[in-house]
Amino acid sequence: MPISWSLDDYPHFEFVRTAATVLPGLQPARSVMENWLDEFRYMQQSVEWGVLTYTMHPYVIGRGYRMLALEDLIKKLKDMGAMFMTMEDAAAEAQAKMF
Repeated sequence: MPISWSLDDYPHFEFVRTAATVLPGLQPARSVMENWLDEFRYMQQSVEWGVLTYTMHPYVIGRGYRMLALEDLIKKLKDMGAMFMTMEDAAAEAQAKMF
């Protein structure tokens, strides 16, 4: 199943500093959700059927302001016709469409 760091909450929200690198994180939640919505819009315009996988960690997305932004994203996705399912169900549906 397709996974992308750009659709994962961790790199957008978590600040990490080590001796070798800095992951700046701390991005505005609504900006991240708008990017995630645009990924769905692009998929809708580009392919007949596809899977878009958002990855969220409870300790990352679980901040109040992030949860509010996530709730708005889910509502917008539903309004645009998105279907929500487990990865197992998405894999089965993708396999069925291939044959």
